[in-house]
Amino acid sequence: MQAQRAQLTAARAAVVANAQEAEEWGHVTDACDIAVRDILDGGVGNFCARVQRALPATDTFDLTLREGTREVFAFGLLRDRAGCSVSRGAQDAVLHTALSGAEWARVTAAMASAITPASSRFAMLIPEDRAFDPATLAVTMRALTTVPWQIVWASPVRPAGRLPGGWTLVEAPRVGGAPAAEDDLTYTDGNTPAGVSPEVAVGDAPAPNGLDGLILA
Repeated sequence: MQAQRAQLTAARAAVVANAQEAEEWGHVTDACDIAVRDILDGGVGNFCARVQRALPATDTFDLTLREGTREVFAFGLLRDRAGCSVSRGAQDAVLHTALSGAEWARVTAAMASAITPASSRFAMLIPEDRAFDPATLAVTMRALTTVPWQIVWASPVRPAGRLPGGWTLVEAPRVGGAPAAEDDLTYTDGNTPAGVSPEVAVGDAPAPNGLDGLILA
């Protein structure tokens, strides 16, 4: 009987000790979760700032990792209830994750720029072709001039107005559906004013039918 009582006493003590240890580890886990959230929150802010530098002023990028107590990963552009762009921290700001084709292309290009290591000796960004109109294409190109990497952007239309500095427009006309010969390529850099000559003009009108524009940063 004494031996059994001793075993029960030891078992009870072990249970109490294990419960105390579990509670202590629970506190450690909670503290680690808070620390990780704080670190991620700081990282999210820095990441958003890097992405924002490669976006037009009319776009406000944001990323969230939580919705209430639920962990998520959602990114997009901030809008107010009227659909207008607002700054981060605005009271009526709503994160819109269902982006249009043009919005998606420029947001993912800016995100790609933000995650590219500064130490990379060679990097090339190739945004998706999402049927930009000439004005939106020009605004997006100007925003991407802050990106230090080379950007290759295939577009069936030319950007509106003057070609942004730092970009080169390579026009490859097609005749009767046949690819252009190398001698037919026309190069325009961003330092050449629009309309200098018919061959290199970058005007407000979209490219004529059958012309593929390859834009190089």
